[in-house]
Amino acid sequence: MKLYKLLILSVFLISFTAVAQKRPVDYVDPFIGTEGEGNVVPGATLPFGMVKLSPDCKGHSNSGYISGGIIEGFSHTHVSGTGGGAKYGNIMVKPWIGEIDLEDEGSAYSGEDASAGYYTAFLEKQQIKAELTVAHNAGMHRYTFPKSEHASILIDAGHFLFFGDQWGEAQELVGSEIQILSDTEVQGYCRVRHGWNFGGAYTVYFYAKFDKAAASYGTWKADKLHEGIMTQPDSGEKTGAWFSFSTSEKEKVQLKLGISFLSSLKAKQNLEESIPAWGFDQIRNVAANQWDDLLSKIQIDATDEQKTVFYTSLYHAYLMPVDRTGENPKWNSDAPYYDDYYAIWDTYRTPHPLMTILTPQKQVDMINSLLDIYQHEGYIPDARSGNDNGRTQGGSDVDILIHDAFVKGLKGIDYGLALESMLKNAEVPPGDDERKEGRGGLKDYNSIGYISTDFERAGSRTLEYSYCDYCIADLAKALGENDIYSKYIKKADNWLNLWDYGFKSHGATGFIMPRKSNGEWHRNFTLQHREADGGKVEVFDEFTRGYWEAFFYESNSWEYSLFVPHNVKRLIQACGGKEAFVSRLDTFFGNGFFQVSNEPGFLTPYLYTWAGRQDKTAHRIKEILKNNYNAKRDGIPGNDDSGSMGAWYVFNSMGFYPNAGQDVYLIGSPLFRKSAIKLPGGKLFQIEAKDLSDKNVYIQSATLDGKKLDQTWFDHKTIVDGGKLVLKMGSNPSNWGRTSTPPSLSDNH
Repeated sequence: MKLYKLLILSVFLISFTAVAQKRPVDYVDPFIGTEGEGNVVPGATLPFGMVKLSPDCKGHSNSGYISGGIIEGFSHTHVSGTGGGAKYGNIMVKPWIGEIDLEDEGSAYSGEDASAGYYTAFLEKQQIKAELTVAHNAGMHRYTFPKSEHASILIDAGHFLFFGDQWGEAQELVGSEIQILSDTEVQGYCRVRHGWNFGGAYTVYFYAKFDKAAASYGTWKADKLHEGIMTQPDSGEKTGAWFSFSTSEKEKVQLKLGISFLSSLKAKQNLEESIPAWGFDQIRNVAANQWDDLLSKIQIDATDEQKTVFYTSLYHAYLMPVDRTGENPKWNSDAPYYDDYYAIWDTYRTPHPLMTILTPQKQVDMINSLLDIYQHEGYIPDARSGNDNGRTQGGSDVDILIHDAFVKGLKGIDYGLALESMLKNAEVPPGDDERKEGRGGLKDYNSIGYISTDFERAGSRTLEYSYCDYCIADLAKALGENDIYSKYIKKADNWLNLWDYGFKSHGATGFIMPRKSNGEWHRNFTLQHREADGGKVEVFDEFTRGYWEAFFYESNSWEYSLFVPHNVKRLIQACGGKEAFVSRLDTFFGNGFFQVSNEPGFLTPYLYTWAGRQDKTAHRIKEILKNNYNAKRDGIPGNDDSGSMGAWYVFNSMGFYPNAGQDVYLIGSPLFRKSAIKLPGGKLFQIEAKDLSDKNVYIQSATLDGKKLDQTWFDHKTIVDGGKLVLKMGSNPSNWGRTSTPPSLSDNH
């Protein structure tokens, strides 16, 4: 008997331990980044998910959501962590009690909660509990109603997000249509144009089914109700439908809804394949497991709060782009199709390099999707949303994305075709709309070697084109195209044509400055601000920043004058040598000029390593992580930018960072004692920080697979082959890495 009781106790303890053990997915908090400027979507979705089922709030942000706001309803398409004009917010569902009021602005809420693949809130006005979960291309709703003879669920087919008219980017309704098929089925579409990328019209089709037959139903058009009318055809106005029920106390009514960019019939097929049954909790568990499979690729030894920030950051990195393979409405192709590259100017730096490590086949698929778009539309996108290219913020940064894949050995990509697309960017002006695709300002760049003040974003584009040209040259050389290599490796130094050696600021000498097309420096260059920003005229200086019309896009000369990722050693020379360069970086960080929220500065903390001061990189990284990331709702520094901020945290907290576009990972200072990356094929890359503490942030020595490591960087093969990087940490700066600095173009050129 005692043995039997002991066995029972053992089984109980094992079961309790299994229940208590948290998985990586359990640390995800979708609300991190929903306050401040994060613009993160908190609703239910999957990695690269086509459906992002999330609340839309009155006076919403770019994501459709406002923390603590008024919920209008729940729509199925969103972007996450982006800026500019809003996009999507299509096919909204709204539960209702009482007489239907189409002018109702929504409800306050309580009891809000979310996890990966799930969202819930209690709508106070209606006394209805809303729950949402998803498959890849379909959403599932579960509404718990009070006792009522007038319970309804509304489907607004004409709904879309409208977030001001920034730069003319507001979405516009083209039309919508809705058709009730039975007392449990409805289908239709929403057609909208413009939004962030000022794109052409896109159409979201849907098919929905209820698990309870409606006692009555009807449709509406342009805010006029039509009870019993089954169809509202497209006339350029908003349409919708409602289904009404008699409900008992706490009765649950479920709705599942599939979407498609092809047709309502395809939306129905998507729904039937993705959510064939009515098991809400089962769909929720499948979604959570799918996220956990992805998040478990990295294991960390950390506190619960650190795990929350880390796994939420990793989660954010996989919300976009969106996998719409089989959903391309513009042409038939066997190639993968992805949308919402929003924008590669942001994401080439961190999310895509992270995907190259964790999910390399997905990265291959995305590049092939970009090349397929090039073959059918003439330009490879630098940004894309709603099945349309735009907007190009800086250089043709997709060139860097392609080169990154090549130097890291990704297979299954036609790099000859890729080089062709890169050369199209570099040599063929995009026409009147220089923000849509390709490279603007080529008239100057390809004739005088820089972009003059005759064109917008002249400074940032000249710098970025120089790096893109390096990527073209290196790929061309590898493919045996020596003439192309010779031409473009020279253009990789074009940034120097805007380097004003005589300009001084805060003790630093040499800055990227405006220049006229005749070669003269533009000392009195002025910037006309948008009417929304007061319409003021500002004389340019080293701190002037702006947007589309500015000399630097979303940045200033102090920040962008440090952006030469392919030739940092030449940059050091231009700044006056190593001592002057380190002093300049100290001023940059010490005076608060650094903006972790802005992508052009992502690499900057690591520039110390090229000057032999990896210890200063370690100090800055720890400072940035501590001061800018936390587990609160405003715990992201600025827009998450399609997961860019999240992926930046993931890399730096593990202790290394990619110089995107090159086969170089720079060693920083780990936040965790141990981390391990599970690689495709079963290999493991581990990082251990011995004696790590809040004070012990400096690397004293390092080994890689048991062998002494003096250099401050390693390559992609080091990761994919598996192995172990061990860093001995201490409280004082050391000489580690001072004599073996990362590679630079000027090493061999």
